[in-house]
This record gives sequence, structure tokens and C-alpha cells, in this order.
Amino acid sequence: MTRRKASKLLIGAASVVALPPALATSAWAQASAERIAELAKPGPNGDRVLGQHDAPVTIIEYASMTCPFCASFHANVLPAIKKNYVDTGKAKLIYRDFPLDDLALVVALLAHCVKGDAYFEFLNVLYKQQRAWAAAPKAQLMKLAKQVGITEDGFDKCIANQEVLDGIRWERDRASNDFEIRSTPTLFVNGKRMRPGASAEEFGVAIDEAIAAAM
Repeated sequence: MTRRKASKLLIGAASVVALPPALATSAWAQASAERIAELAKPGPNGDRVLGQHDAPVTIIEYASMTCPFCASFHANVLPAIKKNYVDTGKAKLIYRDFPLDDLALVVALLAHCVKGDAYFEFLNVLYKQQRAWAAAPKAQLMKLAKQVGITEDGFDKCIANQEVLDGIRWERDRASNDFEIRSTPTLFVNGKRMRPGASAEEFGVAIDEAIAAAM
């Protein structure tokens, strides 16, 4: 993606995508061992992991930065999962981009420039301030980027990174074609697809069951 095209996308976009989560399909309600193994494979950009890499339970999230349901998950559900399971070493979260529109794609590119644990901190900020930057993308996103040490020139390079862009598109296509993902957020607990809008308590039950099954 050229810098000019990315800049036009930021200037022209001014809304968040309110696409409700789709119902879990029968094929992924209870995944086979083969499907679980395929789901666990990282894409070209690698995986961003929150928590200990050797945690017994793996939660995989597919999300779009402009999705308000994703913002709600990060604000209202993920904190409890993190406190009770990620921080205690029982589970890890893998975050994968599934951009539903061009603005979400550009923001995902920007986030990929943030390394280490700061990546998830930046994601939280982006989701918390989703409405603000969706209304004025370039100005607000540049402001947030500066807070994590990304300069104006670095910002332009991040959102024009063709290699990362290709990797995000590859991951999105694989998720759609191989894992039957149609909307966001879509989450799996050790390969089991969670129902749309699942509560922190429901995730707790699924994680506890996965831990018990692994023993």
C-alpha cells in the first residue's frame, strides 16, 4: 500500500463497523484435533501473544479495529479473563487481525509497529478511544502513535508496509476460508468456538474445562 493511498483511507473514513457477531457454525462448535492444529499455526506476520507461551490453554481472538463489539469485549470481558487466567499462567491470548474495512486495516498496520507487551497496551488504548479516532482518523491516530514513540515519518512507513499488509490479508483470507469466520470478534478456547457475546463467566467455564481436559 502506498503512503498516499493509506493517507486517503485515513482522511476518508469516519465510522466504525457495527456488524453483529455471527452464530457459531456446526463445524467449529466442537473442533477436531486436526482443525485445532491448523488453527494454532501462525500466519506470515507471526502471532501476538498475551501471557505465557507455554500456558495450557490457548484463546485465539479474531478482531477488527473498527468493530464496536470487539471494543466491548476488550473493555468488559477480557480484563476478567486476563486477571483470572492469563496473569496466573493458565491461559494465553493470541490476537489476530480480521479487518472488516479499510480503516481497520490501516489501524492494524499501525499497531504492528508496536513491539512486545506494549502492543496489547496499544490495542487497549485504540479500542477505548475507537469512536474518537474513527471520527478523525489521521489526527487522532497520529496523536496516539506519538504516545508509543512512533514519529510522523514512522507513522507513514507503518501504514504503508506492504509485507505486513500482505500478511494481514493472508490471515484474514485463511480465517474466512478455512475457519469459517464471518464477523468479529470470533474467539476460540483450545479450538472450541465460543458463542457470540459470551460473558467472562462463560469463558471461565470453557477455560476450566480445557484445563481439566489437558490434565
